[in-house]
Amino acid sequence: MVHAPGGPLTPEYRSLRGEGSILSAIADPALAAEVTLQPVRRYGVDAAIVFSDIVVPVHAIGFGSTWSPDAAR
Repeated sequence: MVHAPGGPLTPEYRSLRGEGSILSAIADPALAAEVTLQPVRRYGVDAAIVFSDIVVPVHAIGFGSTWSPDAAR
């Protein structure tokens, strides 16, 4: 079992995502699929659990939101 978020902790995830936001990542189906499957391939697990980041519903209902990677540190 890989504890979420397995992907964001890996160098390949950070390299692929770059500086883009989570909203830009999920807007690109190929990128969303790749970042979902990276930990599956890396850790050899049988499945990926897909969940929604908290900014997705906030954005969907029209609230403006910004996120700074430095704020989490």
